[in-house]
Amino acid sequence: MKRALYTNHPIVIKRVLIVLQKLVRGNDGAIGIALVPYFNQLLPIINIIKERNQGKLYRNKNQCYRIDDYEKNIENDLVRLIDETLVILEQFGGQDAFINIKYSVPTYEQQTDIKQLTSTQTNTMIRPLIDI
Repeated sequence: MKRALYTNHPIVIKRVLIVLQKLVRGNDGAIGIALVPYFNQLLPIINIIKERNQGKLYRNKNQCYRIDDYEKNIENDLVRLIDETLVILEQFGGQDAFINIKYSVPTYEQQTDIKQLTSTQTNTMIRPLIDI
């Protein structure tokens, strides 16, 4: 996964993020907890990709060529997918997930305190993310 993220190819990165989301959700979240020690290997490159693509969005804002609009949509989708992946990593990563995510992605903010939610509230909250 780390090698695939370093390719800097948007389609490869999107597929890796989708696979990571599905992997973290596996085995009722047990795999997500097991992956927390490996966040320091995967998340720094995800942070770099996110910052780079957010910067491109702001730079291309004044131009309105068709190709720029297409590239903007790819970058916007990639940033959205990264944000969704970080939320899923936090939700399924257990108690230490937020601390590890915040260490690698300083701009990430805690979404909810999962410990205070019931299981039906948690399922309702993440259902749109699972249907991706």
